[in-house]
Amino acid sequence: MATSETLSAEELDGAKVHATATGLADQIALDEFDAIRKAREWAVVLRSPIPAALPAPPRYSKDDIVSLVNKDIQKPFNMSKVLLRLVDDTRISIFKLGYGLSMLTAWADILGRELD
Repeated sequence: MATSETLSAEELDGAKVHATATGLADQIALDEFDAIRKAREWAVVLRSPIPAALPAPPRYSKDDIVSLVNKDIQKPFNMSKVLLRLVDDTRISIFKLGYGLSMLTAWADILGRELD
């Protein structure tokens, strides 16, 4: 495998490997009902020429951002907490949770416009 990991045939075919090691899976569903819920959530964010919702201010104050971002740029900080203070109505859909732990992959609206 390109990541220098040794996997059995069973592991190589599993959802966990593709969600965490290869990045081919965006999410893992617990069961069929969870998969349908996730599919509906994704369908809502498909691009549309009409904004999905009217712009709404974030629920948290933007003034908090300065205290959330570390002054030492070499040190990590919680980017999701920053985004929650920027996006419309503090609504954010995060995916690829297990892959690329140093990055955040999400959908959200800012001023009524879809971002991904």
